[in-house]
Amino acid sequence: MQNQRPKHAKILYLRPMNKILKTSLVFLVAFFAIGSFSGCSGSKSYVKKGAQFETAGLSEEAAKFYFMALQKNANNVEAKIFLKKSAQNVLDNKMADFYKSHGVENYKAAVYSYRDAMDFKNKMERFVSLDVAPYYESYYEKSKSYFLKEEYQKGNDLLAEGKFEQAEIIFKQISEINPNYEDVKTLSKISAVEPLYNEGIELLKAQKYKQAYQNFESVIKMKGAYKDAINYRNQALENAQLSIALLPIESSNKNIEQEIIDRYYAKILSELLATKNEFIKVIDRVNTQKIIEEQKLGLSGLIDESKAARTGELLGAKIVITGKLLDVKLEDGKVESKQERGYQSYRTRKYNSAGKYYYYDTGYEKVEYAEFKGKSSVSSAFEFQMISSETGEVLLSEIYNITKEDVVDYAVYEGDHRMLFPGTWKSLRAASPEDQVYTSVAQKQILDKKLSSRDRNLKTSMQLKTEIIEEIGEKVAKKIFEYEKERN
Repeated sequence: MQNQRPKHAKILYLRPMNKILKTSLVFLVAFFAIGSFSGCSGSKSYVKKGAQFETAGLSEEAAKFYFMALQKNANNVEAKIFLKKSAQNVLDNKMADFYKSHGVENYKAAVYSYRDAMDFKNKMERFVSLDVAPYYESYYEKSKSYFLKEEYQKGNDLLAEGKFEQAEIIFKQISEINPNYEDVKTLSKISAVEPLYNEGIELLKAQKYKQAYQNFESVIKMKGAYKDAINYRNQALENAQLSIALLPIESSNKNIEQEIIDRYYAKILSELLATKNEFIKVIDRVNTQKIIEEQKLGLSGLIDESKAARTGELLGAKIVITGKLLDVKLEDGKVESKQERGYQSYRTRKYNSAGKYYYYDTGYEKVEYAEFKGKSSVSSAFEFQMISSETGEVLLSEIYNITKEDVVDYAVYEGDHRMLFPGTWKSLRAASPEDQVYTSVAQKQILDKKLSSRDRNLKTSMQLKTEIIEEIGEKVAKKIFEYEKERN
């Protein structure tokens, strides 16, 4: 009798597995199998190597390989059993070395032997637990107490002898073992800062003020108000600073507005004030103007080296900066429009009766589009000098000739600009031998660039002047910073 399916039973049909999917699954299973096998295999090979070392009586080397075996496979029971045995043996030997050093009162060796043993124990206990007799800790504390006392005294003796580098090594060693031992933190800082402090004093005597300042600044950061470090730091800074007086900008052209001249001054001053260089000090603008008015120097003639030096001397400035606006030329352009001639392409469907098929033919219709062009430009000539107040010598002198311009060149077409091509024609309605459409890729790209240009507003002459002032101010400040950087 044949098996019959229940009346309402459902039959589930399994689709054949996609060939690519089947291949991928086989690959993944194989990959994980190989990875698992290689991990276990690597772990077992380390166990075998460890056993070879242990047979040779090299317990520490054996422990290393058992440890690596467990790093490969933490579930390797055999590796754990062997590691516990070999590691315990190594630890016992290390503790025996410690006890021997403690017994002969070699406290330094005892301290470092114990610390080495504890480091080993802590590392091994990632996988196995190891035992240490509790009395060892009390022996260690005694050795440590004697050792630190001896080292502390040795460090103080070195400080007294002025051997600061050797003392610093001792105090750092003590800090590693007990950071809070006595006043070792303070003494460690002293051993570090005292050489810097002494060197700073020698640099001051040698008039190497910038280097002296850096030394005392480091001392203060490390130890605060150490001895006379703050006073020496301030003294070094005062001598190292390049005090600068920026004199009012002059103009050789009476037609240049005072507002523009003042903007040159303001930009150079702001660049100098913005520096974070502690060795540059800018004399207050109000004081500068006050001295000029009191001495009735006027604003003209300050560009003269002797007068500039005298002014700097009165202002208490080592350096005087003078500037002269030689010329400003501008062309405040206008955007002008012009109707240009071109062609709009179109397609016509045609029938080839011979071949009996339809095709499209491209034609061109004469059109006009608008093109807009304009140009603005500003040029400026600016002379800048840096003069020593002490000698009247011109330390730096530059003339900057800078031109800034802006150009707009765009096109507007009411139709579909994608179909617009440049060209020429004589009459919009009548054909002429002179009519020509330019369909080359290069010519089309030039026109498309004009049609898609978003830069349609011409910069004003004031905007261009601002750009020039910004650039000249930055150039002047950069020259001054470079000069200061090269000083001792």
